[in-house]
Amino acid sequence: MDDENNQDEREQARQQLIDRIDTGETVLPSGEAVELKVKQPLDKVAPIRLSDEHWKQLVAEARDLDIGPTTLMRIWVLERLREVRRIGQSA
Repeated sequence: MDDENNQDEREQARQQLIDRIDTGETVLPSGEAVELKVKQPLDKVAPIRLSDEHWKQLVAEARDLDIGPTTLMRIWVLERLREVRRIGQSA
């Protein structure tokens, strides 16, 4: 039963992420929806170093969401930047 619930939760999370990407929106941890505007093509590359363990965790999370690990990293970075900007504007 737990496996089915986990699979359902992963599927819901995957679909929510796909919907957010398709509409150009993202959701902050607070639940607040924000729109991301990204110029295409993306022309900056920011290499980062991760331990093997962290890379495997990232790949597994991305796989659960049916996206690539670098796409997931980009989503997380953009969400965090948006949150930092929002917090800075309210200060």
